[in-house]
Amino acid sequence: MIHTCYLWKWADNDQPGRPAEVLAALAGRRTAPALEPFRIRHVHARLVRLLEAHRGAWREVQIERAPAVDGGAWWIRLTGVVPRLAHHLLGAVGPTGLTVYDATADRLVGLPKQNVVEMPGRRQFLDVEVGDLPGLLHELAGQPGLAALACYDRDGNMFQVWAHDRQFAVEWQVVADHDPQRHRIWIAGRRAPGRRRCRLGTVAQGLDLFAPERLTVAEVYRLWRSFLASPCRPPSHRWRDVTAQLNQPGQPPRVGVPGAQMAGVN
Repeated sequence: MIHTCYLWKWADNDQPGRPAEVLAALAGRRTAPALEPFRIRHVHARLVRLLEAHRGAWREVQIERAPAVDGGAWWIRLTGVVPRLAHHLLGAVGPTGLTVYDATADRLVGLPKQNVVEMPGRRQFLDVEVGDLPGLLHELAGQPGLAALACYDRDGNMFQVWAHDRQFAVEWQVVADHDPQRHRIWIAGRRAPGRRRCRLGTVAQGLDLFAPERLTVAEVYRLWRSFLASPCRPPSHRWRDVTAQLNQPGQPPRVGVPGAQMAGVN
């Protein structure tokens, strides 16, 4: 399948960063208020290396220049047939701070302007606010079996909720220096005594926890609200570092970056 991807830069303002609205403005030859122009030279060398590495697989590269900015552009559009085209682009231009949006798949790959929530079924919600959280948690709780959603901020920090039978667990990821390879993940637990082990889910599909780490929806809501306000873990809970355990056999796979497909649960 031929995919068309856009690169752009979010403006530092309060305008919502939903790609459909951005594309509607671009299609109407209007300036999208959520964007700001960027200088081509900041990304040019990276794009050239990517195009050379995949020579012959690109159909078109188009740049919409910003007339008022010397050497600037509003967006870059690339059309090609390289598998995982959008993720190649994210790897190439991510360090420049540009966002990659796969318009063909209607998928934001990274970075969101404020945040992005990955739901089961590969659905995305952009720029969620506190008022959206109850509905998202209600939908997650209604999923069959063990299910998860992941909320990422624009720095790659992640708030992940696991749900099964109206019980929940929360994982909180912090990424150092915008590098997904340098991350740590903690599980939230109540400040209560006891080290009794329990399981969220079934024997075949589940998470091994301690009893104080199995949370209610009200606790999850308060923690998620804290995440939207700050990437710093709140002191209301104990935090157990599970980074070293994530790749052990029997552990459910985690979603490492925004835009990735929600993996199945073991």
